[in-house]
Amino acid sequence: MMHESFWRATIEELKTGWVYEEEGYRCVICGTYFERGIIFHEKGQFMDAEKAASNHFLDTHGSIEQELLGLGKKQTGLSDVQNDVLSLFMAGETDEHIAKQLGFGSVSTVRQYRFKFREKAKQAKVFLTLMERYEEMEGRTNVHKGAKMVDERWETSKEEEAIFMATYIDEQTGRIKQFPRKEKRKIVILRYLAGKFVASKSYSEKEVSAILKDYYDDFATLRRYLIEYGFMRRNQDGSRYWIEESLGK
Repeated sequence: MMHESFWRATIEELKTGWVYEEEGYRCVICGTYFERGIIFHEKGQFMDAEKAASNHFLDTHGSIEQELLGLGKKQTGLSDVQNDVLSLFMAGETDEHIAKQLGFGSVSTVRQYRFKFREKAKQAKVFLTLMERYEEMEGRTNVHKGAKMVDERWETSKEEEAIFMATYIDEQTGRIKQFPRKEKRKIVILRYLAGKFVASKSYSEKEVSAILKDYYDDFATLRRYLIEYGFMRRNQDGSRYWIEESLGK
């Protein structure tokens, strides 16, 4: 079973095998955490947290391809034969070898699978676009493009937003009086906070924390939630943060 961080990770993060979370790096498969600032010792070598996370993934899990292909049809959408063919493709096997190993009648069958995989990738892009449009047509117009795991939590009317803002935001200071636990309310407050940043501007972690601290003492939690809910993005080493034009609106 994959760690919950697996389902929150971007495609680029999945390729590395780990995500940056609150001053450290977490394996997307098992959840092992490597805190930044600590020197790790392994196999006679000293290394920083990022290197330790990378080595952990390689030594413990092998490759992200192996893990993904091992998920099963329900998660990958691949039949057993498709899974076998793709595995051999990624292993660098020749079409002739694949045809012989899988008992295909000819090499042309292998080439047809390669074509089908490319078509499947195109279909996936079309389907994701259709689902975004469906969500919009269902009235979820306040869902930003960076949102992860979009569901009923994002369905909030203007009236509800006004009530939540009045409940949790101090009208005079703009500070958060109490951070909500319920998801719909939490998302409204996070959207409010995302609006305090300049779209597309690059911030350091220290700068992000300084801005958030003006609105809530536990700025580290706010920063984590902004990333987790897709309002804010950051590079892999956590050195730069930003909000894109489409986020936080």
